[in-house]
Amino acid sequence: MVDNLQKTIKSIIAGIFIIILLIATLTLYFSMMRTISTFFDYRYESIVEVGFALTVIAITMTLLKRIMKTEE
Repeated sequence: MVDNLQKTIKSIIAGIFIIILLIATLTLYFSMMRTISTFFDYRYESIVEVGFALTVIAITMTLLKRIMKTEE
C-alpha cells in the first residue's frame, strides 16, 4: 500500500516537472525565435531557426527519457 502511494506521488511529481519543462521550453523557444530574427538577416533566419528548433527537440527528448527511466 505504502509502495503504491510512493510510486503515485513520484509519478505526480514527475508529471508536474514535465509540464514545467514544457512551459520553460516553449518560453525559451519563442524568445530565441525573436532574438534570431533580430540578429540574423532574413535570408538566414529560417536556417538558424530550424537548427535551434532541432536542438531544443533533441535536448527535451533526452531529458524526458531520463525522467521516464528514473521513474521506473
